[in-house]
Amino acid sequence: RIDVWKGVFRDAELKGEVQAWEDALWEDCNADESFFRMNSDPACTELWIRKLRFTEIERVTEIVPVYKYHTYDPGYNDPSVQYHGKLQSNGGVQLYLKNGLRAYFKPCYGTTGSAENFRKEVLSFQMDRYLGFFRTPAVAPFTVSSKEFMRLAEELANRTGEPSWIEHAQSTVDKCGGPGGVASHAEGVVEGAMVGWTVFPLMYEEVHPLDPDYPTNLGTFKRYSHSKVGAVMDKLTSSTPLEEARWPLEVLSVNMFAGMTGYVSRFNHNIFRLDSRDHSVMGPLAYIDNDRATWSKKTTEKNKEFAANYTQNYLWVYCKFPRSIAQRILQLARNERAQNDGDVDALTLGDYIWHTTMDLYAQPILGNDTNSPDWMDGRTRKNMDYNLRYFAIGIAKCMTSNGAAHVLIDEPWTDEVLLEGGAA
Repeated sequence: RIDVWKGVFRDAELKGEVQAWEDALWEDCNADESFFRMNSDPACTELWIRKLRFTEIERVTEIVPVYKYHTYDPGYNDPSVQYHGKLQSNGGVQLYLKNGLRAYFKPCYGTTGSAENFRKEVLSFQMDRYLGFFRTPAVAPFTVSSKEFMRLAEELANRTGEPSWIEHAQSTVDKCGGPGGVASHAEGVVEGAMVGWTVFPLMYEEVHPLDPDYPTNLGTFKRYSHSKVGAVMDKLTSSTPLEEARWPLEVLSVNMFAGMTGYVSRFNHNIFRLDSRDHSVMGPLAYIDNDRATWSKKTTEKNKEFAANYTQNYLWVYCKFPRSIAQRILQLARNERAQNDGDVDALTLGDYIWHTTMDLYAQPILGNDTNSPDWMDGRTRKNMDYNLRYFAIGIAKCMTSNGAAHVLIDEPWTDEVLLEGGAA
C-alpha cells in the first residue's frame, strides 16, 4: 500500500500528458460519488497529477498579490518603501488549464518574509498519499514564463475592466519570479505548485463564530470542553455508524496530519470540509493550503501540542487512530529499524519523499528561503522520519496498554482493497 504510491509519482512523471484513450477513466474518477475515490485510487491520482503538470494555462480568473497594495498608497512610488499591505500574503492564482481542469497556482518560495513555500505543498501532498490520509488534492510542480504570466493578467484585466489584476501579477513576478536559466525562459519565470481543485464542493469551517463541526486541536482544547470531546471519543469503535464516527475520525486524522507536517497552526484558520455535490451529506476534511508545513524542526520542538514525553496531547489519552493510517506509520517505523539493521532495501518516509521529489523532478530553477533550489534538504528528510517515529512509538504504547481492537479504528468511508486495486 505504501510502495504503490512511489510508482504513481514515477509513472505520472514518465508518462507525461494524458492521452485521449485515458479520458474515460478520468471521467469515471471525476464522477464517482465516493469522497475518497479521486484521492485514494492510484490511477485517478496519477491522471490528476499529469493533467496538472503537463499542460498550459488557458485563462486566469483571480490573482491574489504577493503584497496587497494600491498605486495610491503613500510612498508607493518611493523606491525605498516596500509594497504596502499584508506581509503574509504570498499570492495565488485561480485559473483554468487548457485541458479544462480548474486549479490554483501557488507561487513563492520563502523570499517575502512569509513562511509559505510552494515546495511544502508538493511534499505535504506526497506525505498524504504515502500515509493514507487521502484528504489532500493532487499537487504538481509548474513553471510559467514571466512574460506569459503577465500576458494572462493583462487578458484578465481587459476581460473584467479591472486594471489592478496587472499590478497583482507584477507583485508576484517582482517578489517571486527570477531568471529562467534556460533559453525558453530567458526573460524570467515564476515557479510554483499547481494545486488541483477539489471535485466536491469545498466548505470553509468558521472559527468566529465557531462552526459546530470544527475539529478540535487535541493539544490545547482552545475552543472545546475536553469532557464533551472525550465522551464522543469513548463511544468510537470500528462498529460505530458513519454519521457518528465521521467527526471523531476527522478530529483524530487532522491532528495526526498537523503533527506530521509540523503545521499545527492550521487549526487557527485553515480548516475546510467537503460536501456532497447536492450538499445533502457532510464529507471529510480537505487538507488544502499546506505551504506553511515545516520540517525545519522536529514537531516536538516546534509545537507545544506534541510533547516528546507524550503528556500534552489527548491523542495519547484517547488512544484511538484510523486503522490504515496507523498501520502505514507502524510499517514505515519498522522499515527504519530494518534500515538501521543493515537492510538497504528498506525505505523510510523521508526516503520515499526524497526519491519522488529530488530523484524524480528537475530541481527548481529558483532558490528558496535557505538559498537552495532543492525540493528538500537533509534536515527535512531527517525530521520527517523523526515525526513518524514519534507517532509510531505513541501508537505502539497505546496498543500495548489498550489492545489493537481498542486503538485501531476502521474508517467507514474507505475500502482500500477496492480503491487501490487489491494492492497488499
